[in-house]
Amino acid sequence: MRFSLVVTSLILFTGISNAKPKIVYYGVANETNLPFVEVDNSKGRPEISGGILKKLAEALTKELGLNSSLVLLPQKRVGPDLAAGDLSLVCFVHENWFPKEFTAKLLWSDALATNTNLIATAKQKPVTKIEDLYGKQVGTIVNYYYKTLDPYFESNKILRETGPSTSSNIQKLIHRRIDYMIISNMEFDFYKKKYPQLHSYDLKMDVLNVKCALSKKAGIELKDLNQAIANLKKTGALDKILKP
Repeated sequence: MRFSLVVTSLILFTGISNAKPKIVYYGVANETNLPFVEVDNSKGRPEISGGILKKLAEALTKELGLNSSLVLLPQKRVGPDLAAGDLSLVCFVHENWFPKEFTAKLLWSDALATNTNLIATAKQKPVTKIEDLYGKQVGTIVNYYYKTLDPYFESNKILRETGPSTSSNIQKLIHRRIDYMIISNMEFDFYKKKYPQLHSYDLKMDVLNVKCALSKKAGIELKDLNQAIANLKKTGALDKILKP
């Protein structure tokens, strides 16, 4: 995945008051969906009701001793707002998923998990190498970066078909509106249960250890964030969160 940002991303806004405890507002990119985020629209406005990122936010917040609130916002705001300090933390991301001008302006946590981008299809021929995708339409997510395949998209050797979400791309696959799509290993495991006709092919693309990106203006120490992650690993809580 990508997340230019995955896969799948988790954002933390920080408000500081001398009279009240620190409240941190975790935001999740609008483009993210299950298994990472479940959104409830029944109350007239979208609210995050479940998913890996919600559980991760709650667990990290508890370890850090902070209060939290989840907020949805556009993916394209993530890098600039983190660098400016308007956002404090994004989790389940990697340096390669950010524009280069923002990567060096952030602090990066220890690894949370390993993410691999797979090629998925419902009815097309198997894929054993990137060249098998030449001339094919490959589904991607809007505003996401794909380090391995972006040069092929830019040269038009592979045709990029951009969609709003992984779930929408799966529908395109099933109805033969695209040939293949890029999907993270965790997303594929989730959607394979619902759509057994899906098949994946591992071309060793974008195999990365996903982390948290911390704004230097967050008011949160990187060592404290790393300790919170270490605690979740030690107790087995992180493994449970990542296996919905």
